[in-house]
Amino acid sequence: MKDEYSITQARENLFDLIRRVETGGQIRISRRGRVVARLIGEPGCERTVARKQSINWGNQLVDLRNFKFDRDDANAR
Repeated sequence: MKDEYSITQARENLFDLIRRVETGGQIRISRRGRVVARLIGEPGCERTVARKQSINWGNQLVDLRNFKFDRDDANAR
């Protein structure tokens, strides 16, 4: 079975596509030949979200006190 469907095909086969992604598959959905969405099951989604790291902004802030911006110096680069 293919893994890319047009929006119309996906609408017509939605229940079958959901059954496929429940077992770990992925379905790409396209409009006019260009992929615009991806249908994945909940386990795959949880793995994707778990891989993303949250940013601890407290550790990422930079001390900008006494910072001076020189426009001519910046434009020369």
